[in-house]
Amino acid sequence: WMWLRYRLWEDDTETSIVSAVSQPAGACLMVPRAVFEQVQGFDVRFELFYEDVDLCKRIKAAGYRIVIDPEARVVHRGSTSLQRERPLRIKQLYYQSGSLFFAIHHGRRSALGYRIIFVANELVKIAIRAAMLPFYGRSRRSLRQNIIDSLCFVRFAISGQGVRFDEASSE
Repeated sequence: WMWLRYRLWEDDTETSIVSAVSQPAGACLMVPRAVFEQVQGFDVRFELFYEDVDLCKRIKAAGYRIVIDPEARVVHRGSTSLQRERPLRIKQLYYQSGSLFFAIHHGRRSALGYRIIFVANELVKIAIRAAMLPFYGRSRRSLRQNIIDSLCFVRFAISGQGVRFDEASSE
């Protein structure tokens, strides 16, 4: 679900030429220092996710284009910051950052819509996993743990824990 937020091409642009994009993957993001400083760098309110999306949105708002150069090569060693975290905590961080991003850039109502859709998605996953339990035999334990994690996340989300709108957009 995390990779779905990356929409690399604004349209069906030919990928063999330098092309404008909304936002590249954060792992291959290079920004001139002057531009980075002009938009005041990464927003520290984003603990782990959406910081790159927010930065690109602010860079575009400052009048700059964001492009992908197909000649550039990046070696990404892969999600080392995520390896320390449990899957439930990763989901919580993603949810918090997404809520904050929508509140800042699209208003509190959009953030609420994001939160409702995210929680509804978890509830659907719980129902599907619960229906699959009788068919899982020996691997039931991991499926049960997924269900428990999803239930814990829903409880976390409904409680409003960690959602910080006080400094975000006022709508």
